[in-house]
Amino acid sequence: MSLNAFRSSRRWMLLGAALSAALATLVGCAGSGKSAPSAPQPKNPRDVTAWSPSVTPTSGPITEQQQSQSRLEQVAQILRIHNLPEPASEAELPPLVRRVSLEDSGPLAAQCLTEHGFPSTSTGGIVVTEDLADEQNKAWAKVRSDCTAQYPIDAKYTQQWGADQWKVDYEYLVDYYIPCVESFGVSIDKDTIPEERAFIEAGLSGGDVWHPVFDWAKKPEYRALKDENTPEGAELAEACRQSPPSNKLWG
Repeated sequence: MSLNAFRSSRRWMLLGAALSAALATLVGCAGSGKSAPSAPQPKNPRDVTAWSPSVTPTSGPITEQQQSQSRLEQVAQILRIHNLPEPASEAELPPLVRRVSLEDSGPLAAQCLTEHGFPSTSTGGIVVTEDLADEQNKAWAKVRSDCTAQYPIDAKYTQQWGADQWKVDYEYLVDYYIPCVESFGVSIDKDTIPEERAFIEAGLSGGDVWHPVFDWAKKPEYRALKDENTPEGAELAEACRQSPPSNKLWG
């Protein structure tokens, strides 16, 4: 996954029900500007289930209208890239099977694409379709959009991030992601880590947000590790996902 693609994917998470997502008060950021103590690191640096943030954000109620709008926008994003007609209403979409989490969306999309003639895999949330000819792009996009319509990401997980979500993201990167990639031999310059308050404020303002991947993935010695198609790269991508688990972000 390219750094530009990753930047876009992080910004995409901030789209959605912006009017309904109130920005929470910054936690542990007043005073000297030092970061509040975060949750203990897991003993196994590659076991994300053992990691927990120091705060537990909650999601406000999501209406059916918001779910519908989110589903339509997810489909439209795929079609728009390939200059295909966008649906005006859910009546034009295939039947909804179920709404899914961010973690489930990749594997389900890959399975759906494979079932419809486009053998695909999902590694670390990245869906890859091999040997796709240029003339197949539009057909692939239509199938991909139909798969998304059947298994859309729940609107709960596409809300605009507030301060609590950015705090969880910061703790995840510092306490889990960095030790995780270091267990694969990646060296992270700790001097580049911003203070928690600055990180949260950058996220809330829509500015460029620090992420360790911007530093290590561009180094030639880690070429194999940043490539999800290599065995070691696939293992790292699965173990060290670039964003926190959705249930830690939204409860």
